[in-house]
Amino acid sequence: MIIFMILLSISQCQASASYSWENDIDVGIDGMSWTYTEQYTKDRSILFKAFIDSEIGDNDSFVAAWELLKMDSLSRRKLMDTLEGNMDVKINGSSESISAEQVASEISLESLGPVNRAGIIVNIYEVHYAFEEPLPSLGNRIWFLGEPGTNLTISLPESTRVVSTEEIDNVSVDMTGSGPQICGKFGFTGEAVVYLEIDGTSPEEKGDNENASVPVPESDERSFISLADKIFPGFTEDLLKTLKGSSIM
Repeated sequence: MIIFMILLSISQCQASASYSWENDIDVGIDGMSWTYTEQYTKDRSILFKAFIDSEIGDNDSFVAAWELLKMDSLSRRKLMDTLEGNMDVKINGSSESISAEQVASEISLESLGPVNRAGIIVNIYEVHYAFEEPLPSLGNRIWFLGEPGTNLTISLPESTRVVSTEEIDNVSVDMTGSGPQICGKFGFTGEAVVYLEIDGTSPEEKGDNENASVPVPESDERSFISLADKIFPGFTEDLLKTLKGSSIM
């Protein structure tokens, strides 16, 4: 029974074994893009399809093309609304000169078909941001807020040099043909801070760049973490309520 399989997977499986979330951030002089790539496998793919079917579709245990299109449209709108209310990037402590311009998405076609058929689902979301002024005019301290523990790659313009980083676990900095590249993971708070030297400018003192405080997550032991939870707050909890209220439970 599909309901039993989903509940069993939530209670017994480790999220890291069947779910991954990658953050690729490409910072330019006039703007930036943030690409989220999430992958569901095994029972997590069933959970994702069950969410589409029960919360967005007609709850017939089958994900049709129209349900996938609706999921694509709704997820883009929800993600944009989330960013407008709580920007996840700041330069020198402010996001006033940064605007989220567009959200593109690619929901995997592997989501189509019977809900209880496991597969490999890879979804991609890309947010494009614009800077009101060129990066050197805005500052040299960039702050990002992501999901704690998820992989992170930050690509920077050729004209920049990485002075230091904060809150990035397992951090490494390499030079590529197009500029510096930072790799690591978002730390426990979900923050990542990069201090830059841009075209010979010197970084300001850290004390002059106060950053808004970020609440520390209540627990590191959520049974299921996904980008869907970011786009649709309470994704897992709402799905479980729906399933538990089903007549076939």
